[in-house]
Amino acid sequence: MYLAWKVRVHGYEARLIELASQINSAMPEYVVEKVAKVLNDRRKALKGASVLLIGLTYKKDVSDTRDSPAFDVARLLDERGAAVNYHDPYVASAELNGRRRNSRPVTATRVRQSDCVVILTNHSSVNYERLLRYAPVIVDTRNQYGAQGVRSRRVVPL
Repeated sequence: MYLAWKVRVHGYEARLIELASQINSAMPEYVVEKVAKVLNDRRKALKGASVLLIGLTYKKDVSDTRDSPAFDVARLLDERGAAVNYHDPYVASAELNGRRRNSRPVTATRVRQSDCVVILTNHSSVNYERLLRYAPVIVDTRNQYGAQGVRSRRVVPL
């Protein structure tokens, strides 16, 4: 956005940058719609569903949450009635939807009890094999499994 602003200062338009920004701004809603569809396809409503978010940070293997779209995803899921929890090895505690919450460990039981797992940030230290083994369904917004050549009916790419 800084680059787009700088280009405008010099009397030019940065249409591609502005279009990319619009697309990025719409992604949280798109992800939530994807989660709703995935759950609906499995005869489960988003309202009342337990959703485990993997990663809150802006990017992989850092603790910076500034401008992270994960918070918008959490807010939108909450607004639609989902019970939202998260795991992030770099964010021990965060305010989600007006409430302070702690990162939850990715145990087999917790993953199994989730109706949907959503990978928002693919940190290196997350046990993706455990997620794949126990999650009823995974919405993979980071192509974590596709990049590894993993094929599963329970993994839904973005």
